[in-house]
Formats: sequence, structure tokens, C-alpha cells
Amino acid sequence: MIRVLHAADLHLGSTFKGLPDGAAWPAATAKATLRAFTRLVELALAEKVDALLLAGDVFDERDRPLDAHLHLFDELSRVSAAGIPTFVVHGNHDPLGPGQRWPAGVTVFGPQWSEHLVLGPHGETRFRVQGMSYPAREVRENLALRFKRQGTEPTIGLLHANLSDWPGHANYAPCTAADLDRAQLDYWALGHVHTRGEVALPHGGLAAYPGNLQGRHHQELGPRGALLVELDDQTTPRARTTFVPLGVVQWERLEVSIDGLEGPEELAGRATAALDALPPFDGYRAVRVALTGAGPVHHQLERAEAVEALEASLREVLLRRQAALERVDDGTRPQLDLDRLVASGGYTGELARLLLKPGNGEWVKREALEPLQVALGRAQLEPLELSALLEPALKAALDALLEDGAP
Repeated sequence: MIRVLHAADLHLGSTFKGLPDGAAWPAATAKATLRAFTRLVELALAEKVDALLLAGDVFDERDRPLDAHLHLFDELSRVSAAGIPTFVVHGNHDPLGPGQRWPAGVTVFGPQWSEHLVLGPHGETRFRVQGMSYPAREVRENLALRFKRQGTEPTIGLLHANLSDWPGHANYAPCTAADLDRAQLDYWALGHVHTRGEVALPHGGLAAYPGNLQGRHHQELGPRGALLVELDDQTTPRARTTFVPLGVVQWERLEVSIDGLEGPEELAGRATAALDALPPFDGYRAVRVALTGAGPVHHQLERAEAVEALEASLREVLLRRQAALERVDDGTRPQLDLDRLVASGGYTGELARLLLKPGNGEWVKREALEPLQVALGRAQLEPLELSALLEPALKAALDALLEDGAP
């Protein structure tokens, strides 16, 4: 049995986006990526794994911050001292370049494909690790085509790549499941995609993204960590994974409804109840509160600075539960009978119909979406994001029509 620990997209030294200044939060979050990496090392030591695999974007930029550089060296020295080899490839955020020192026991793959044999106590080959790094930030070549099985021992491919044009990520080193399967490797330790996912390959191999080690903004929600991988000569498929959460700060989105509320002062209780209902987490949470529903509170939130005042109140309440409020999104509606308005027809009926289900966005023409996506710097918009952009416009239009008495 071979056991390896697979992590990717560490972005060591990078900072969080969206958190407000104040209180203890800068101290708690500034070193989050480094603290998560320490947790990864401690897991490798506790599990006595046969190798640690780092699948690219170890750093956030090619110019590594000194504290992150030193932290990486010290922590990997602990791994090497325990007799555990570390294998590293560079990705688009940290392409190969001068200046990085690595402790003994760390194998960094270069810009050309190569294979490293991991030997047993009697000099026998226990397993093989193949890999290659990015020589530059943008790599458009299908690097997976360079990989190929070299022996019967369990074989791992270490690669920073976009498998099947995974949405939301630049299409660097693009490849397909068929490309990976062609190489006949047992496990593909992938990096680049920050969302955890696995793809079973036809011949029995497995390709997996562990996701990033530490979430850094509201689009990286929920537990973040690494994969503990077992490779067995006697089973098909050979590879099995177990996700281990390691992030020290976890990003969450709390939906809080105003339905049935008379005043905004009651929102704090619903927000804390939603937070308490989340699975246990031994660390800090960064929270975005999304207000939903309809009722009289909607009009109170429309007053000048009402949302800012609510944010200030919620920030204090949530901080007592080790949660930082990132911001409040007001997606509430006036208490309208939308079904009745739909039945009434006309312009208001059509807007009411769209407001009931704004998230699918099927009615938005592609020509209208493209400038918005360019302005936001996004290749595409997810349904939740599209909904967040559409709802305020639809609400404003419907309110304006009703105020003018339009049909």
C-alpha cells in the first residue's frame, strides 16, 4: 500500500479579499495560507505518508514574499527530516524562475517531462512520480500528452492543468479525460482548479483536484484542504482518496430571509441561527449574509445607510462566534403578490414573472451578457452571481412601474 498526501494551489503569502479592517481579523487572517500549510505538514508527519505532492501555485506570484519563502523552507525541512520525499511542480502563478531554495529531499520538476523513482529499503522501486512545471505564466500546450507509463509499479502524474475546460479557471495546459487515460497512470495529482473534484478514467485510473488549501474570498466557500491518497497494487481502481479539511478560515454564505419580520433588528437572530446550523468548524469563518424574502423590512433597508448600519450590528454579533462579516447583500423584495401580478399580464406581469425566477438568466441575450462579463473580468457568470445582478434591476423596474401605475 502506497499512501501520499496531495495538495495544490497553496498561494502562500496571499491575502484575503473582502474582509473589513478592524478588531483581531487582520491578525487572524493575514497568515492564514501559511498556517494552513503548517497543518498540511503536520498531517503528513502524523500519517507518515510515503510522499507529499504539491501540484502547482505554491506561491501566489513569481516574486515570492520572503516570509512565505522561509516558511515553506522550514516546513518542508521538517518533512524531509522525517524521511518523507516532497514532489513539486510550478503552475501559472509561480512559474519556474531563479531565487527559490528547497531543502534536501524535495524534488522540483523542471520544464520538461521527467520521472522520479521512489525506492524501498532494499533498493526496489515502490512507486513512480512523473511531472513537469510551467516555464512561463501562460502555458497553452497540452502537457498531459507528454506523460506515459514506464513500469508496472503504481505511477502518479503531477500536473497543473485545466481538465475538460473546467469552468471559472483560465484554460492553461488544457487536457481531456481521454488524454489522461491514454497515459495509463494510476493517479493524476492535479492542480489549478480551486474546487475539489474527481474524474474516474476508463482504464481504472483516477484524476483529482484537491481544491485550494485555504479559501481566500467569497467564491471559495466551505471546507478547503488536501487529499490523502491510497494506491494499492491489488485493487482496481488502484487509487482511493479521502478529503482532509485543513483551512484555518472558512468562507460561508448565509441566506437570511426577512419573511415574517417586522423590523431589521430581528435579522441578527436569524443570521446567528443560520451560522449555528453550519457543520462544526474549529477555526474562524468569513461570512457573507445574503438577505432574501419579502416583507416590510425591505422598505426599511432601502433607507440611506440602512444596510451599513445592519452590517455594523451583525459584525459585532458574529465576531462573538468567531465569524467575520464580509458584507451584507440585500436581495429582498417588497411584499408583493407576484403570482397575482403575473396573472394580470402587461409589463408588470412580465417583470414579476422574471423576478420569481431571475437566476436562470435564459431571457438575457448573450450580447447583453458579454460586456458585463468583460467588465467583471469573468469568462462566465454563475447562476447565483447572475441572480445577484439581475434581482436589483428587476425590483427597481417593477417598483417604478407600480409607482407610475403602469399595467
